[in-house]
Amino acid sequence: MAPLGPRKLDVVNAKTTDILGLLNVLEWSPRGTNGMFNTGVDLSNIAAARSARNLWAHAPLLHISNADKVNAFASLTSLLQDPQLNGDKDVQDAIKELSSLPHTGLAVIEEKELEVIAQLQRELGQDINILESDMTFWKDQVEATLEQIEDLRKRLDEFVTKNELHDALEIAKKEIKEELKVYINSRLEKAKSESQQRFCDGRSELKFNPVSDRMKEELVGR
Repeated sequence: MAPLGPRKLDVVNAKTTDILGLLNVLEWSPRGTNGMFNTGVDLSNIAAARSARNLWAHAPLLHISNADKVNAFASLTSLLQDPQLNGDKDVQDAIKELSSLPHTGLAVIEEKELEVIAQLQRELGQDINILESDMTFWKDQVEATLEQIEDLRKRLDEFVTKNELHDALEIAKKEIKEELKVYINSRLEKAKSESQQRFCDGRSELKFNPVSDRMKEELVGR
């Protein structure tokens, strides 16, 4: 079935076959051939069925109006009721199924789809609520953690400042103690030196300026 194109090997039955390929076979087969196909099918019925197929196949969001749906089923039914086709038992079964489909099959499909969509909406709503709750929880956790980090930073700064001041005071005390020690030792050395110098000067003066025994006695008496 060349008109079905490169996917002809995928065709196993009517349910897995795009109607467009079958319409092409009916329309393009040589007219008046009594071979594999009855080629006397009314071309207007084929054209109407093709329009119905194209309307469905290219509908935005796979949705068409109720009026277009009624017209599409009418066109497909008219094609199957063509005298060249309706003598086949499979075609007759297809006509029965097609006539009941607008009132049962499609309605069931729509109800199931609506039920699935509603269930998905409920589950999505629950997931969104859980996600929002989780986001709120983690936001609070992050804020609490940031507060703890800020508190620890302040305490660390205070600790560092306090220890730096303590260390500075200890260093200052040590330096003052060392400087005071040096100053005291210097003053003691100077006082000792001055005292020794005065003692030496006194001895020299006595050596070069002797006093009388009477004056010594008077000095001693004092």
